[in-house]
Amino acid sequence: MNTDTQTTTPVILAKDLVKTYGNVHALKGMNLRVDSGEIVAFLGRNGAGKSTTIDIILGLQQADSGSVEVFGMSAKEAIRRGLIGVVLQSGSLPGDYSVAEILKLFSRVYKRTESIDPLVEETHLRHLLGRKIRKLSGGEQQRVALGRALYSKPTILLLDEPLSALDWNLRKHVREDLVSIIREW
Repeated sequence: MNTDTQTTTPVILAKDLVKTYGNVHALKGMNLRVDSGEIVAFLGRNGAGKSTTIDIILGLQQADSGSVEVFGMSAKEAIRRGLIGVVLQSGSLPGDYSVAEILKLFSRVYKRTESIDPLVEETHLRHLLGRKIRKLSGGEQQRVALGRALYSKPTILLLDEPLSALDWNLRKHVREDLVSIIREW
């Protein structure tokens, strides 16, 4: 029995993914293998299939054909085990909760007993803890989404356009925060 599955099993393995929307072919037989320690970015024009690919990897959409495994299992199982952290493009935070409530909720979901303080410091959220999500700027919401994604201490972090809809100045600060957090991670 091989106990070293993390080095031999791909983090993500997608084979022959096909996804169409009517006459639009978002994915045409796409193959992807991501191994441990790799950083991968999807670059392309709008409509190139980047978000569709992420949605299929996460199990949020089904491919018309092909297969996806995350650590050799379904995305649903990998998410249940807390192996995947996700920052979606938009709409992923309930507006009536405060930042502290969101982080505490996820601490319960992932059965974490440690304080949220290290995560709050790492993602620069201390001054926002009492504010409702709906009162935050786009960049602040993205930082909360990143904190939520990192809470499970995931093995893989998927970011779907984490800088979209942010002004240039805010993009620079959020990008710097992301780079800093990923380096420490």
